[in-house]
Amino acid sequence: MPEKELREKLEAVLDSYQYQREGLLPALKVVQDETGHLDPTCICFLSKRLRIPESTIYGTGTFYSLHTTEKLGRYTVRVCNSIVCHSQSGKELLDYIEKRLSVKPGETTADGLFSLEEAACLGACDRSPVIMVNETTYYRVTPEYFEEIITNLQPESEIADNGGECR
Repeated sequence: MPEKELREKLEAVLDSYQYQREGLLPALKVVQDETGHLDPTCICFLSKRLRIPESTIYGTGTFYSLHTTEKLGRYTVRVCNSIVCHSQSGKELLDYIEKRLSVKPGETTADGLFSLEEAACLGACDRSPVIMVNETTYYRVTPEYFEEIITNLQPESEIADNGGECR
């Protein structure tokens, strides 16, 4: 069972949808935002409240690339790997980010601060290469711009050098 604060948020979402199936995606967004992944305890809770099998909830949640069953870092960096972004130095940008964070796509930095993922398309081909950091999209990203982006995320002392539990 999720902790009280998260349980209350989930109940509010489910209540606004009269505990119908339509409330599943908004509830999964709350779980992802609050825990950093599709937490099994929360999935079990949603299954009981909505009377939907856990397997159906996982299937629905994992269909969308912004949901994950793995706990991600505080900041998830998604790099567009579309052909357009690749033709506009996207591959070189990904190589730079991998070296800067010392991780490959699908990995999280040792300090838990950054996760790196590739995305099929971020829908901004006219402003490529494109990345997302959590829910913020950045356009025409260069290695220098990437440095600016991660530096502005938080104090320098928390930036990876070279490189939530269910409530």
